[in-house]
Amino acid sequence: MRDVRSPGTAASYQEFVTARGPALFRSAYLLAGSSAGAEALLQHALVRLFPAWRRARHAPSVDGFATHVLLATFLSGRHPRHLLADRLVSVPPDREPDPDPTHGMVTWPHLAALTRRQRAVVVLGYADALGDHQIAELLAISPRAVAVAGGAALTRLASATGLSPDDLRDRLDAELREVAETRPLPDVAADGLGRLGAAERVRRRKGLLAVSGLAAVLALAAAFLPRLPSGGPIDRPVTAPRHPQALAQVTAGPDTSLPWWSGGELHLGDRVLPTGHDQVVAAGGTTLVGDIYVSGFDHLSTWWCVTRDGLVRLVTSTTTLIEPAVSPDGTLVAWPQPLGPHRRLLVLWSVPREHAVDGLPLRVHPAGGGEVVVRGVDSRGQVFFDTGGPLRVWRPGQPSKVVRGISGGLDEVHAYHDGITWQARANDSPGPFPTSYGRVDQRGRIHDSGTLPNGSLWSPDGEAYAFVGDYHRSGVVRAAPDQVWVADALHSHVRRMRLPTRVSYQLVAWESPQSVVVAVRRDTGKPLRGSDLPTQVQLLRCDVGTGACDTAGLAPLTILGLSPPY
Repeated sequence: MRDVRSPGTAASYQEFVTARGPALFRSAYLLAGSSAGAEALLQHALVRLFPAWRRARHAPSVDGFATHVLLATFLSGRHPRHLLADRLVSVPPDREPDPDPTHGMVTWPHLAALTRRQRAVVVLGYADALGDHQIAELLAISPRAVAVAGGAALTRLASATGLSPDDLRDRLDAELREVAETRPLPDVAADGLGRLGAAERVRRRKGLLAVSGLAAVLALAAAFLPRLPSGGPIDRPVTAPRHPQALAQVTAGPDTSLPWWSGGELHLGDRVLPTGHDQVVAAGGTTLVGDIYVSGFDHLSTWWCVTRDGLVRLVTSTTTLIEPAVSPDGTLVAWPQPLGPHRRLLVLWSVPREHAVDGLPLRVHPAGGGEVVVRGVDSRGQVFFDTGGPLRVWRPGQPSKVVRGISGGLDEVHAYHDGITWQARANDSPGPFPTSYGRVDQRGRIHDSGTLPNGSLWSPDGEAYAFVGDYHRSGVVRAAPDQVWVADALHSHVRRMRLPTRVSYQLVAWESPQSVVVAVRRDTGKPLRGSDLPTQVQLLRCDVGTGACDTAGLAPLTILGLSPPY
């Protein structure tokens, strides 16, 4: 076969898919963990590869480019249904190994509990034997971020398996290689994937042309209308969509994967789940739905966790109102479960395993204002709560401890990836206060603390935060609702998102560690507050690496309540 990196027609894409599809499938299986998941992942990635084939052919390595697309598709966690209507990548049932070679493996079952980034780092590091810098290049993140994700993954796997660090590494190396080598080869319909990729390219171009046409009309109006009454100077032409000056110039993109409820339906990207449960709490890809009813002294709270198979009930309470907290990586949920008039059980629940990890019995005095309020759970499994008194931290298997290191009283307290954020009242005086953050150690003391602009949102992996304001190199942030920034917490690099000015933006949530979603008023771009709020808002998705933004669909105002103002 000729070199797939040489220039040529689309046939070179088909040759590449035919030749390298099986190897990519094995990588997809290690990432997805199942044949069905690997089929969907690889098909989506190969369709995405087609429109980018010219860049792939001129890349230093076509294999490396295709692997990067596969990893980006995996990390996004979304597979549009229209791209999977036809099974173009499939493993016939008679090729599946019998018995299953993964049966009895020690580490393989526990990979499902890792975050997507952690799993990708483990697969690349052990199945492919790549170093941190090579992994960082494929994942488009820093080597430091690779080391952080890898260390967190090994800590979680060691805790789950009980293996020593050396034994864990040996097991991972042996088991991942065995899984890859024993996977059957799929049938890959290269022609069908090429046609689907071509159709997807046409669909995207039509979207871009529609946006460009509207932008051209607006530019013509802006240039022509000022001439009519006075013959004054013509306005400067509107810039290219790469640096949009108006919302109409922002490139069209797929709808957000963030959940929102409206009209009896829960929207989860391409998935729509009919349900009457209208309360939504979400983080890290995990979504909870619930019902909260209050009438006089009557209370009713019921919450479910959304899974692939439907809803899993978590808790029902007629004693007190409950709002669970989800860890930033989406693997843990915490809530107070009533055991009687004066007793509560603080529950920590594992999302991947669908059962409780541990519980902490607590006594409360509701008549005196004492009730368990969960402030959050971080990705290390630390639960932050209070019962009307000081803030406390609880770790499974240990007694709770008072959090120390904050001077003055507390206003807002939330958990983030590796600890808490808070606003402290200096001498208990009223007024706005800066937002602080810090890691909490085993004794409840705060370390490595710093400050954030008010209203900042931490990314799920704790490596960056987004904020709205006017940022200056001196570090000062002034009020400015038309500028959105993302700061790298590790390297102090601050990047402005490429969005039109003179528009008021509001942070919604992080869709992934690589993208943050903001909302803007659909009609005028005015602030999202007051009595004249629209019923829907326009969502925009911004890539933190490049600053480029695209539209992410429309959603009801309730989506603005997804995340607390960290």
